[in-house]
Amino acid sequence: MKNLKMPENNFESDKDKKEKESRMQQLLKGRGCNVWSSLLWLIIAMAFLFWNFGDLGAFENATMISYSEFRKQVQDDNVTSVTVQGESIRGQFEKAIDQTEGDQTTSVKEFKTILPSFGDNGLLTLLEAHDVTVETQPEQNFSWINLLFSILPFLLLAVCRRAI
Repeated sequence: MKNLKMPENNFESDKDKKEKESRMQQLLKGRGCNVWSSLLWLIIAMAFLFWNFGDLGAFENATMISYSEFRKQVQDDNVTSVTVQGESIRGQFEKAIDQTEGDQTTSVKEFKTILPSFGDNGLLTLLEAHDVTVETQPEQNFSWINLLFSILPFLLLAVCRRAI
């Protein structure tokens, strides 16, 4: 009798297939968590950049000037209006001024400056004496960014837990 050789079975058994599928699902779940974690860090980084370096809102083209320059322009009747929010002052000049920084000179029409830490009790009197329109806004205590930072860790935990 001839020895018949059975051809090798190139097909995986059902058990092997299930193990591979199980491993693949675990990898995908782990990657899902990593994707959400990476997305969270990206959002945190963007929020940090906007919070520290971006002015969201009015006067986006405003140029920072010194407080001394601001007072000088008020005394020269060149400030038409200001908005005061906390220690921040934003406003508009009647005529643009030239501000030199390094080798560059820019024409400034909208400005922003910061009140000195010691305050300035005579500022309102000075602004009124030179017919400057004064608008005040409350200092922002509520911040969507703070709320987002408060909620995100819980969202991340929920998403990662669901992925596991």
